[in-house]
Amino acid sequence: MADEPKSETSAGRFTPDEVIAKQRNKQLMVMSAIIIVLAALVAITRSTRETESPIKEETLVGGTVEEPAFEKEDIQRIQVWQGSGEKFELVRDGDDWRVPVRFNAPADRADVETLVSRVFTSSRLNRPATTTPAQYLNYSLNDEDAVHLRLAGDSDRELLHILVGKAEGGTRDFVRLQGANAPEGIFELTGPGGSFDSLYGALKLDAAGNPQPGRWVSTEGFEPLPYTAVAQQLTIRDGDSTLVFNRKPGSDPGADEWQLTSPRKGDADSAAVQGVLDALSGYRADDIAGRDTDAGRFGLVPAGKEVAIVYTDGELQGTARLYFGKKEDSRVAVMLKAADKGEFIYWGGDYILSRVFRATPEFMRKVRLNLIPDGVNPDALTVQDGELTVKLQRESVGAAVSWKLEQPLKLEADRLAVSSLLTSLNTMQGYPVSGELDRVALGVGPGLSRRVITAVYPEKQAGEGDSDGDDTPDQPGEEKPTEEKPAEEKPADTGPKLKTAVLFFGNTQQGEVPVLRVIDGVEQLYWLKADTVAALFQPAGEYVKLAEIGLVKGGEKLADIRVANGDAVLQLQHKEQAGGQKQWSIVQPWEEIADQQQADTLVRALSRLQGARLNEPLDKQARELGDGLSKRQLDLQTTGQSTLSVFIGNEQHGLLAMMVKRGDAEEFWLVRDDDLYDLFVAPADYRDLGTFSGKVRHVLISWKGRAPGMQLKDPERTKAQARALAEEVLRRANAGEDFEALQKQYNEDDAGGNATKVYDVSPEVGFVKPFLRLSKELKIGEAGLVESSFGYHVIKRIE
Repeated sequence: MADEPKSETSAGRFTPDEVIAKQRNKQLMVMSAIIIVLAALVAITRSTRETESPIKEETLVGGTVEEPAFEKEDIQRIQVWQGSGEKFELVRDGDDWRVPVRFNAPADRADVETLVSRVFTSSRLNRPATTTPAQYLNYSLNDEDAVHLRLAGDSDRELLHILVGKAEGGTRDFVRLQGANAPEGIFELTGPGGSFDSLYGALKLDAAGNPQPGRWVSTEGFEPLPYTAVAQQLTIRDGDSTLVFNRKPGSDPGADEWQLTSPRKGDADSAAVQGVLDALSGYRADDIAGRDTDAGRFGLVPAGKEVAIVYTDGELQGTARLYFGKKEDSRVAVMLKAADKGEFIYWGGDYILSRVFRATPEFMRKVRLNLIPDGVNPDALTVQDGELTVKLQRESVGAAVSWKLEQPLKLEADRLAVSSLLTSLNTMQGYPVSGELDRVALGVGPGLSRRVITAVYPEKQAGEGDSDGDDTPDQPGEEKPTEEKPAEEKPADTGPKLKTAVLFFGNTQQGEVPVLRVIDGVEQLYWLKADTVAALFQPAGEYVKLAEIGLVKGGEKLADIRVANGDAVLQLQHKEQAGGQKQWSIVQPWEEIADQQQADTLVRALSRLQGARLNEPLDKQARELGDGLSKRQLDLQTTGQSTLSVFIGNEQHGLLAMMVKRGDAEEFWLVRDDDLYDLFVAPADYRDLGTFSGKVRHVLISWKGRAPGMQLKDPERTKAQARALAEEVLRRANAGEDFEALQKQYNEDDAGGNATKVYDVSPEVGFVKPFLRLSKELKIGEAGLVESSFGYHVIKRIE
């Protein structure tokens, strides 16, 4: 009888040896199964390897390296585009290439050759990196992002069409082949590699992968001056101003000596002229803006700015003309006309304008006018400006020196102001000119000049640095012949002889003023910058010595201020608020807490007010001083209950009449109008602005003396003229004229070189209060006018 099988679940039915044997059998079965699976995998792998071709490189253009599918010369058209975007083309033109979309401009031949060479030197792996469309995005070779490169021959026959992309790391090129028989998938390129010399990089794409036509354009045709050329004549025309410079006849070409020949004759600063030529010689364009037939559209016909250079190049002579038109961002449209140039309009950097188109004095060799010899103190100065004459007289008492204002007022002069005038006269520079002097045309000379400065000074004596008194330094060791008379024949010592020097100022022409200097009958004509001349002619009030008026005396403080300015009335009171703190409050024309900073500004201005006190009373009726006569008045009350009134009258010689009335006592002063600005601002400027924000543009128009250091477009402009001009700008702005264009034309706040700047305005920014207040009051698109300590602002709110 066979043995009865044992149950595996019955403990104790198997011996230990039987258990061990059974576990070994199981392990053998598992190992056998693994070996069978591995054998199957090996068989499958061997089967696959037998059908897969080995990895190798194939030329991108097809064929072999020795015999490519087509030659470089077969390419007639190159097209580049991204996704479904517009195609950018390069078209062969003989041995050159052109960019049809850029006015058929010549392409940069080297760039095209680089692209073609990289196509021909590139190979691809025969095995795709992936054939899964979902993975194409990793290589920028999905249908939306892929960049197409298509090469075509005659009759637009397609030679090669590939999609070019990059791996995520950006170090290798990958392509998708296009065409009826093109293999599927993405293939890695070999040959050119790396992010800087890849085929993708040679396509000149922007960051988004779009073609950049401007980067393919060649600007080699833009060469204002050949490298080997030597300039002989330079003409600079800027609007109505034309300057002509020529090399000095007979001068060494290497010395670069130049002279101005038109509109007048004088020695040029050769370094300045050569600097212009060097800047033009190295000037290069970065793109083509259009063809010469578009000159009118770019503001080049007629051109407002033009440069002409006549040059020699070996035995040849040529002329190059540069026309400058409209600006766009930091570029300017330029057209070059020369013997073999002139087909295109280019874009060049606008920095060249400031280097070339400058005021005439900046090109000239300047010298000091030397009205008064060095080391000599004048006895008298007379400054005539039209109908106004200011006469200053020097007085010496021992070692003490003072100046008196003799005309139009008899007052003590401010030594600092007189010293400033003398410094300006002694350091003033201009460039001398030669040739015939047309006094009438220039408006210069006796009987013709409206502005004249006369200095009377003692002749230099021996031992004062010029022993012969001829205003020229003595040479070391030089002996002067003497004509000493016998003692009995010597005349009595009557003191040094007085000499007179006169400056006659002519009519301003294009920012310059002709000045005729006459000393001992010897005449010399100079040209000076208009702003230099304007600084010499100040109203008489600028020379008056001022002292503190002291409206509040004895340590008292102001408690109540009433300001009447025409029909506008403001009353401020310093009173205790809730919590026991004292603050300035507006009680008229509103009742509210004042802007404490603005109120403090008024208090400081009152405490620092200066003037020239008069010993004799003024005609109150004629000078508009007193109740019912003054348009501007201040009534002040102090903490000690003292009261006084300040009346402002009319102006004469640059000074306003002022009367201070304390009870029945009257004091008469002369004050400067600009010193009163902080006393008579609009009542609205004392109100808290609250919270607001916006953006504005503005045009600042100022006047002579208002804001020292500001460059005025008209250095002689008066306050009344500034007001009239500001109102005209405001009218034009509200009539719809382009405000940015008005800024370019009139703005005297260049904001660091940006006259068209847009300002963010809010209470936190450090702008003057009237500017901020009007900016807040204006509606978007509205313009308004306000006066500040800088001048008149025409403000337009844009946001």
